[in-house]
Amino acid sequence: MRKLLCSFIVLTGIIGFVSCTREQVKPDGTASLTIVNGLIDTGYQSLMLTSNELTGLPQAAVPPILSKAVSGGGYEFGFLSGKRTVYLYAVRNDKLVSGLPLINLDVEFPGGYIGSLFIAGTLNKPDTLLVKDQPIYFPPADSSMGLRFVNLAQGSLPVSVNIKGQANGTEVNNLPFKGITAFKGYAANAATGSYVFEFRNSGTGDLLTSFTISNVNNPGTASPNLWRYRNFTLVLCGAPDSPLTPLAAFIVKNH
Repeated sequence: MRKLLCSFIVLTGIIGFVSCTREQVKPDGTASLTIVNGLIDTGYQSLMLTSNELTGLPQAAVPPILSKAVSGGGYEFGFLSGKRTVYLYAVRNDKLVSGLPLINLDVEFPGGYIGSLFIAGTLNKPDTLLVKDQPIYFPPADSSMGLRFVNLAQGSLPVSVNIKGQANGTEVNNLPFKGITAFKGYAANAATGSYVFEFRNSGTGDLLTSFTISNVNNPGTASPNLWRYRNFTLVLCGAPDSPLTPLAAFIVKNH
């Protein structure tokens, strides 16, 4: 009996030691950050993400790279949890990088964090909007998609958003610069063909630009439905009355 009791004590100690060891070497959690490029300048090729500040002579840009906004400026990156520094550099049209970072931002990433970093403004005066995402969960029987709106239009007045054919401001009534909405569910079933969202001047109701989401009713047989059960951000960027960077909208897949 005494021998059995000693064996049990030894075994318990081993299990406790292994548990403590595992706890000590447990890796950090991970976090996800979608970076959205809404800069309105034309004098650069793209943005480059790094974890360290660059020094020395101009050097060739290396991935990960974010393209200009209207051509699709949202990319998801993974980070270890904890306090991390995000450096973003403007890649010149000759594909070289030099000088100070455009953005130098310290971000605290809890384990499991999901967020978005929006880059607005100009190369000379960049601006940022950092938000923690709260995407919609869709049960399998709910044929829907999630959508939110953000206003990155430099120098614009507050805007409203409506679906074409509906009253002004039915989706968003008064969205200021760097304003962002929560995700909202929209039907994405067989009866839904497309959505045309119209951005308007909140005060006058004048149409600024529009964006069409098509193939929402794709049955998902021959090809997958790209909208159903997913969350997206519809971004307004550009500058009012600018011939080089007119107001335009683009969409970013979030989750």
